[in-house]
Amino acid sequence: MATWLALLTVVSLQAFAQTSKTIRFEDLPNLVRDKNENVKAAENVHSAQKERSGYLTRSFLPKLSARTGDESYKRGSTDIERKGYWMVEGRINLYRGGRDNLESKIRDSNERIARNEFSREFLHELREARQTYWRLVSVGQLIKDRREALEKNEAYVKSSKRRVGAGVSTSADVLQFELHKTLLQQELKKLTLEQDLLRNRLSVAIGWDEHESISIVEDFPHPPDNKEDAPKLNPSANVALQIVQEREIREQARSRQAKNWWLPHVDLYSSYGLPSLSDEYALATRNEKEWTAGVQIGIDLSEGLEARNEGLAKAYEAKAEKERGKHRLREMMAADHELRHDLSLLHELIHDADRDINKAESFLKLTFSEYSRGVKNGPDLLEAFKSFYEFRERRTSLYREYHETQSELMELIAKDEQG
Repeated sequence: MATWLALLTVVSLQAFAQTSKTIRFEDLPNLVRDKNENVKAAENVHSAQKERSGYLTRSFLPKLSARTGDESYKRGSTDIERKGYWMVEGRINLYRGGRDNLESKIRDSNERIARNEFSREFLHELREARQTYWRLVSVGQLIKDRREALEKNEAYVKSSKRRVGAGVSTSADVLQFELHKTLLQQELKKLTLEQDLLRNRLSVAIGWDEHESISIVEDFPHPPDNKEDAPKLNPSANVALQIVQEREIREQARSRQAKNWWLPHVDLYSSYGLPSLSDEYALATRNEKEWTAGVQIGIDLSEGLEARNEGLAKAYEAKAEKERGKHRLREMMAADHELRHDLSLLHELIHDADRDINKAESFLKLTFSEYSRGVKNGPDLLEAFKSFYEFRERRTSLYREYHETQSELMELIAKDEQG
């Protein structure tokens, strides 16, 4: 029975190893781009707007139509006549007062807006994936620390029992380390649950179906010492700012389009076919074909007042987008300054935390040595023990905060090439 259980365990571990996936931080852009449903939806919206672009060229293509039918006709006291008819018509746009050109610009702006919104969606989802990844690394580090602390705590329990047996201390020392063991076990359970939830959140960002099979490289890279490592902010490449600027261009085109209502439209048209009885009775009864050709000039006078008001409204909307763009630029410059300042500060604090951990570790070793010799008591050792892991937890928190902040900066300075 034991052999079968061992074999089953080995097979299960092999199956898990085959289905599990170790995700590196560098893998996130490709995973988000290829798997994230929101990103793919934004890409499809961009593709839809791209299909609508190129309107100006298509507006000059001939518009052809054909119709055929069978008509019953009666006039006055005459008998009912029944006759078939057919007609082929063509119409070519010669002039629309610039409205076709403006419509083409509007559609081109919509395509660029959709492209930038695709980039913005990708960068947003990528930032979420990156920050979740670093939180997962952080939790993994804390879990390792708790397990290590449990091992050390168990060693201190045994040491306390030996001291009690030797009559050097009371059982209170043993009890305090056993109580601390309970706290460590509870924290480990909470961290394990948090780890599962973060894996689940990361699986959403990268479009992964089984979050339980996700594993990551549980280590923080040390921040680069070169402060110029991150590229400088280029406002003109920021996708959010580009969206606002393109909206301004679009609304300006819509304003001019509405204001051009009074300009005529000119079409060249032609038709050929057998007319219906109701259209051309004489020709239809003689089965004579009809051909027409001409130039048509028209203007819709009913659009005047409404088009004027719509043109003014679109002009105001264009000004609104311009003001939003100015404010967005200010926000972007402020955010860039704050994020870089935070990164610099966090970098310094990480170096401080490294030194503090070394000191706390030396203090813990010294306290344990003195405890073993009877110089220090149980509470002194427990305090040094807790302090050491509190400093390690603080460093982990600083690393997590640093890399989360860096992910925000990477989103801010990213260009519009979908990453």
